[in-house]
Amino acid sequence: MAPDDLAMLAATTGVLVVCIVVAAVVRYRRRDEIFAGVTPGLTPAAGMPERTVRVGGASGAYDGPVAVQFTPPPGLTAGIVGTLVDGRADLRDVTAALLDLAVRGALTITAVPPASEGGKPDWRLTLVQRDGWADWESALLRDLFGGRDVVLMSGLTQGRFGQAMREAQVELYRGVVGGGYYRSHPRAKNARVAMLGYLVVAIGIGLLGFLGFTWSQRGSWYGWMGGALVLAGGVVLALTGRGRTPRTALGTARRIQALGFKEYLVTAEADRIRFEEAQQIFSRYLPYAIAFGVADRWATTFAEVARRARADGVGLAWTDLGYLDLGPLLEGGAALVDLADLGALGGDASDLWNGLGLPDGDFGDLVGGVADFVGSGSDLALPDGCDGCDLGGCDGCG
Repeated sequence: MAPDDLAMLAATTGVLVVCIVVAAVVRYRRRDEIFAGVTPGLTPAAGMPERTVRVGGASGAYDGPVAVQFTPPPGLTAGIVGTLVDGRADLRDVTAALLDLAVRGALTITAVPPASEGGKPDWRLTLVQRDGWADWESALLRDLFGGRDVVLMSGLTQGRFGQAMREAQVELYRGVVGGGYYRSHPRAKNARVAMLGYLVVAIGIGLLGFLGFTWSQRGSWYGWMGGALVLAGGVVLALTGRGRTPRTALGTARRIQALGFKEYLVTAEADRIRFEEAQQIFSRYLPYAIAFGVADRWATTFAEVARRARADGVGLAWTDLGYLDLGPLLEGGAALVDLADLGALGGDASDLWNGLGLPDGDFGDLVGGVADFVGSGSDLALPDGCDGCDLGGCDGCG
């Protein structure tokens, strides 16, 4: 091998090694941070040093055991929790945020029976308290009500309602960044390194032709090898350059707490819930169950609570949760619906309630009415686009 052959191969091999090292570092830094020296889900005590490391696992997010939490993460609303857990602000999270506002007293939601048999129920939204909420929550209320105190869901134009939901989606993304749970937009493509990879690929293709032709003139195939090494380095960068936005150590801690609360919602046992507390607990935690996508399991638990209450001669006023009044709808004979996916409802869940010994018109109608309300916005598909990209560090979303 001639000295110039060796020099050329050393240079192109160096490019490949650098690309591999950069890709490895980038992949490592795409892993979530986590506080070191404390139990997962906790934050260092005051005065303790905040040392952080990157989590392991293939997904880049913490996937170890979580302790059951009996309350939501402190200070986090349902919409923020749903966005934090999976890094996406979707329709389910926006709906949970709206119901969470109702739980906290911003508005009430009253069912309006269908005008004709087989028609869809309507919903009357009544504004109770306009001010005193987070800026984005106040904006959502302002866009929904437009200066009025009472609106019908059917009276909200697709454009206005859709825009309000869209802006709420953007604000949820801003909320998880502003809260310190992400340093940049959770849906950022993080494509800068990938773009560098595309540039190296282009250079590699050029070198493949130039070096291959030049060295072949001398009867050597080392030129083709050198160009291929640079091209391979570019491919490595291009394939690994895009990636997830990692959570901060605080974001990981709050996510673990949220997953612990989700575990409670899924595993709560009916015989451990006091009858007199059942309605309040169901009402308060329903938005979180919707955000987690476990409202069906949460509802099943309280169907069992209702069955036990009836057996003991205790009545539970499920038709009015304070903020969500389903009485008018139940009188109209609301149909049961499948709660498995509150973002895209359909089907019939009668077997679920009958299996629990509950007649139609009881608890099943309650959750059916809740699901009808949640599903009333399911036609408003929130696009998976670039949301809130004025946030620092967002170089394009997807």
